[in-house]
Amino acid sequence: MEVGRGTKEELYASCLYNYGVGQSSYAVSSCSTLVEAYPNDHTAHSNLGWAALDADQITLASQEFGKAYTQVEDKLNTLTSTKVIDLIWSAALASYLSGDKKDCKKLLQVMRKNYPSALTVTEVQQLPLIWSNKTMTRIELVLRDLRP
Repeated sequence: MEVGRGTKEELYASCLYNYGVGQSSYAVSSCSTLVEAYPNDHTAHSNLGWAALDADQITLASQEFGKAYTQVEDKLNTLTSTKVIDLIWSAALASYLSGDKKDCKKLLQVMRKNYPSALTVTEVQQLPLIWSNKTMTRIELVLRDLRP
């Protein structure tokens, strides 16, 4: 399959590739282009949030994760469990990295109740999600520190 220049698929590929190979500054740029082109796509906002988190742009990450959540909050029950886990982990990590461990722990308790397997690194790695090495290291840190 060939991906055309400037298509949604090409924008997603660029965003996810740069994020996946640890090029967070390029990922923020390419994911921002994706969000500009598709502002009503919650996944685009989530991807920009993850890229910003890896670039240590915590404020931008929190804003984008918030936008992603706002776009789906009325239809959470229609999302796959993977997408919900992605949303919860994004908010939990952004809270933790901004210093709000109490909010992070609350979010992890929600996950323990509804998606307990998402609180083990082995299970998280099995999810069909692209998370960078930096993100996985942070997830491990949060799990060790807060022991939800």
